[in-house]
Formats: sequence, structure tokens, C-alpha cells
Amino acid sequence: MTTSADGPLTETVDNSTPGSTRGVLTAFSYGRQARDLRRLSPQRRRAEVLAALVELFGPAAAGADDLVEYDWSADEWTRGCFCGALTPGSWRDHGPELRRPVGRVHWAATETATRWAGYLEGAVLAGERAAAEVLARPTA
Repeated sequence: MTTSADGPLTETVDNSTPGSTRGVLTAFSYGRQARDLRRLSPQRRRAEVLAALVELFGPAAAGADDLVEYDWSADEWTRGCFCGALTPGSWRDHGPELRRPVGRVHWAATETATRWAGYLEGAVLAGERAAAEVLARPTA
């Protein structure tokens, strides 16, 4: 995993399939870096991303087999992020409120997870938590 405050890639993670001989990187660009990349032509954007990967991982990254883009800011349902990202201190101050049931409504989403928030693992854990809450509640 890498993180960077400058350059076009804010975060990269190893997304390779266990046991595979092929490596897969997932790279994210947040904030200003994402806005700067979005303004480039597809060809220039690809060149910038590959150059950043070479800087992070070495010359072999220039020979990537494929590069797939997804612009989360253009997604009708997310408008900019694959999960909710709260400001510093928000989890501490408001985190429990994200999970507190409202009447018969129980909240289960990756953003409500106490572990792995923002990832599929967090969504599964949140679903299991909400199901346990529902099963423990007396029915009306």
C-alpha cells in the first residue's frame, strides 16, 4: 500500500488474486489530484498514472497490461467516493449515531462498520451486526 500527498495517485493497494502470478494494483486519486487528472485527455491521464506507478513501484510498472479507470465523481449514486469519508474527529464524535437504530430501522452499510469501514469486509460485518440487533429485538 502507498499513500502520497503529491502526485496524481493518493493511494494504491495490492488487489491481486491470491495465488495468481499476475499483480493487480488499485489506485485512487482524491481531492485536488483527482480534479487535476479529470481535466486531462484520456491519453495524458494514462501517461500520468503510469509515470506515478513507475515512481512508486519501479520501471516494470510502465509495462502494465491494462489500465481501467472509474470516475467516482461521475457516478450518479456516489458523486465522488466509493464510501463515505468523514472529517477528522467525526468517527469519535458521531460514529455510534451512524449505527443507532431508529425505531425498527437498523443501519447496515460499510460506513457503519466498526472495523474495515469503506471496504466490503466492513459492509459484511455491518450486515451481521444489524442482523444480530434485529434478532435480539422483541417484535412489536
